[in-house]
Amino acid sequence: MIKTELVLDSKSLLGEGPWWDHDKNLLFWIDGLGCKIHKYDPGEGINKTFTGDQHIGCAIPRKDGGLISCMQHGIYDVDFENNMMKLVNDIESDISSNRFNDGKCDSRGRLWFGSMSMRISEGGKFKNRGSFYNYSQKYGAVKVFGDVGISNGIAWSRDDTKMYYIDSLTRSVACFDFDIEKGLLRNKRYIIKIPGTDGLPDGMTIDMEGMLWIAHFGGFQVSRWDPGTGEKIGKIEIPVPNVTSCIFGGNDLDELYITTAREGLKKDYLKKYPLSGGLFKASPGVEGSILHKFG
Repeated sequence: MIKTELVLDSKSLLGEGPWWDHDKNLLFWIDGLGCKIHKYDPGEGINKTFTGDQHIGCAIPRKDGGLISCMQHGIYDVDFENNMMKLVNDIESDISSNRFNDGKCDSRGRLWFGSMSMRISEGGKFKNRGSFYNYSQKYGAVKVFGDVGISNGIAWSRDDTKMYYIDSLTRSVACFDFDIEKGLLRNKRYIIKIPGTDGLPDGMTIDMEGMLWIAHFGGFQVSRWDPGTGEKIGKIEIPVPNVTSCIFGGNDLDELYITTAREGLKKDYLKKYPLSGGLFKASPGVEGSILHKFG
């Protein structure tokens, strides 16, 4: 059994979007609903925070310095050290009920990200009003497809021929054939189905063996899957229900950082699981790969 370690008892509303900067040995991560971007230095044990004025979907370092962030009202350049941000694209500004949720960059530096509706229908379900986009300095924001419920985990195969994608409401992982040069997706198919008893699939990353690691919102775990067979081949139990995302970090990329959330938990659940919203770490026995910056 793989043990977990509490790194920070941060009590985040929606801890999300962990991103390991291998050049600086720093972990960037967010509290999406708390409007915060964090920078954690494991060497010093210090966590610094940028506080914004709107919900945050992701925050990723740029090749030329600073961060790029998808926020509730568009795409922003963020100066973390000076707590400043500048709007660079007001995509979906005409859809006030949407917010952005999760994003990653491919090996050519394009940012891929999605949106979701903040409104719930009378039946208690989210509406499929989100979309999936890519954003580059050359072409700006390009809509890839719509009809998205809750846009979440993104990962690429090591040879850049496949993109894996999670819309949480499908309870599945989709696979696309990926043209890395043109940034095009085709031939969508579902390769992994998450049982309803395991919560909703949320954030996702991939290891050096090509296996997918998926966080389970409402499922108390991060699971490991073989994308070739659709088989679940392992899991890490987390001592809180709402597990949101994970990423490989550390000097040798052999540590798995795991974010969690307090969102949606009633008082009795928070009392039972007081570490909800904390940042965790585990040593899964496999390495990840270096992530790509924007630009």
